Order: sequence, then structure tokens, then C-alpha cells
Amino acid sequence: MTTGRDTRVIGYIRNQTRLAIKNTILHAAINNRYDLKNRRFDIQSENMRGWTRREYESLTLILLVDVSKSTWAFIEVFKEILSSLTDYFHKHNDRVGLISLQGLQAKIYSHPTHNFRVVARGLSKLKFHGETPIADGLYTSLNMARMEKAKNPGARSIVILLSDCFPEPLTLGVRDVFEDPAYRNSITAAAQYKKQKIMLLVINPSFTGEEAELPGEILSESIAKAGGGGLIKLHRDKDSRYANLSTREIEIIIKGIEDSLSRKEGYLK
Repeated sequence: MTTGRDTRVIGYIRNQTRLAIKNTILHAAINNRYDLKNRRFDIQSENMRGWTRREYESLTLILLVDVSKSTWAFIEVFKEILSSLTDYFHKHNDRVGLISLQGLQAKIYSHPTHNFRVVARGLSKLKFHGETPIADGLYTSLNMARMEKAKNPGARSIVILLSDCFPEPLTLGVRDVFEDPAYRNSITAAAQYKKQKIMLLVINPSFTGEEAELPGEILSESIAKAGGGGLIKLHRDKDSRYANLSTREIEIIIKGIEDSLSRKEGYLK
């Protein structure tokens, strides 16, 4: 298949796969096909690697972004992630929708569109304050993905939840926070993704150095597991400024998306 999106590397098959140059060179080096004296590779057919590709009628990224007051420490890293994701999907001519978690209900800033300027304007308007209605946001995003599928049966959607996963509002008087409706409803909403076969990827920024995982970290794991999706944890030392994603971290996020598209379930930490 010569059109579509790269998914994984296999042995090169002429007219069926696209040559994966870096992987071919690496495979040759591992198998002692590099002449150190002459500084030259002797690449054989068995060393050649190729990309398998999958063709989609369309692909839609639905960004579900937590802009509540609890995420103020992660504002800069959120902006970097969103910028990287929109650039990536624009490159592949995909569609992007934007939903914010803020206040009592999730808010749709942009329905899925190829017009990335609309999404960019929506991102610029996001203000970090208010509460975190995670369950409502998950249901809103799920409905958006279902509508996309109804309009285009061949379409595929992936919902990316970018949040510290501290849902609100909480019920006063509940001793165990995980028995609070805000937490339980978030997990129930996530389970619908697995049931309806909609892809869900959770990106959870957090601070290290804690004696035990914070409730938000535990909930992020529960949401990903219930939804049959993936989880990417981005850690920072509590005493350092949480900004400036490394190239490696961006690559991990993009790989998480591609793994989700290849229907690989699991956790990426």
C-alpha cells in the first residue's frame, strides 16, 4: 500500500511498502553490514525495512483540554503539546475538533475541521480557571466522535484527554475520594469508549517526588484502562519549572497516537 499513514516497520516488500531508510540502516548495522575501515554500508535485501501503511477515508483528532484552575502549573506544557499535535495533524491533512473542560460543563470551541486557523483561534481563547467536569467532557467528545462516524462511516476518530485528572465538583462528606461521583462518573464515561470502539488517549502531566501517587495520577490510569486506551505520563520534578517539552517527550506523544491508530492498547509512561 503506497498511500495512507505509516503504521509500523516490517521487512521491505517492493511495491507494497515504503522504504524505511533509518530502520534499514540500523538493521544493517546491527547485523554487521558496516565496513568500519571503508566507512561504507553493505546493505543486503534481508536488511531492508519498509513501512506498512493504512489508508483512511478520514481521521479526526478531538482535543479534550483541561483548562481548570488546577492545571495552572501546566499551562506552558499544555500549549506546547497542543501546538505539536495541531502541526502533526495538519501535516497529514486530518481534521481537528476542540473541547474544553471548564466550569460545570464541557464547552465545544470547534467542531472537527480542516481549517486549523479556527482551532488555533480557539486555543488562543482558552483561559485557565473554573472546575473540571471530566465525565461531561468525555461524553461530549464521545458524542462528537459518534457524529463523525455517522456522517462518514469510514472515518476514524481519536479523543485525546489532556488533564491532571482531578475532577470537580466534589461531593462534601465523602471519605474516599474515589467513591465520589465525580471520580466514579469519569470512569463510567471512559468505559463507553471501549464499548463503542472509539479510541481514547490520556496525557497526564504530574509532579514526581511524592510518597504515593496522587488521586489524579491514579484516576488517569483508571480512565485509560476503562476506555481500553493509552496513557502517557509526563513527569517533572516538583521543584522545577514545568515547561519546555523535550523532543523525546513530543516523540512519545506522537508514538502514542500512532499506536492508538494501530489498535495497540496499553500504557506509555
